[in-house]
Amino acid sequence: MAAVYLDISDGALRLTLDVMLQVEGHRIVEKGQDLTICDSVNKALQSVHANPVLVLVPFSQVPDAIMAMQQGVRDYALLPLQPGEIPLLVARILDDSFAKQDSGVNNEGSEELLLKNVEKEHILRVLRLCKGNQVQAARRLGIGRNTLWRKLKAYKAEDEEAPEEDQMV
Repeated sequence: MAAVYLDISDGALRLTLDVMLQVEGHRIVEKGQDLTICDSVNKALQSVHANPVLVLVPFSQVPDAIMAMQQGVRDYALLPLQPGEIPLLVARILDDSFAKQDSGVNNEGSEELLLKNVEKEHILRVLRLCKGNQVQAARRLGIGRNTLWRKLKAYKAEDEEAPEEDQMV
């Protein structure tokens, strides 16, 4: 399992994360970490060059978290935490990090692709939070309902095209 550094100022949140992660078999460390979890976007941006970073934010700071992801933060989780969310995000971030190390993939030059994926993931996450209500999701995202509908339609088309491309090659 992973060595995780918790850069969390709220004692109760730190204790909660500590227990959640240790139950999953992770070690909480002060240095030599595989992943850092922060409770502020500024702390996350300072740690981004050392190792993968997960930032915890309230809903009002989601735009800041997305901006931080454009600068290298791997993911964010909304506060209050949902049961099972942090271990899932940690596993996904670490799997992604190790896969990139193994394949030698470099993040440089793939910024456009990453931004597109971040946008898609955020839109789908907000849609899940709104229980599929596109009007409410569009309002939360600050975009028009028709814009959201077009983006969802494009995501569906991309997902349907992917297997056909694999068959052609």
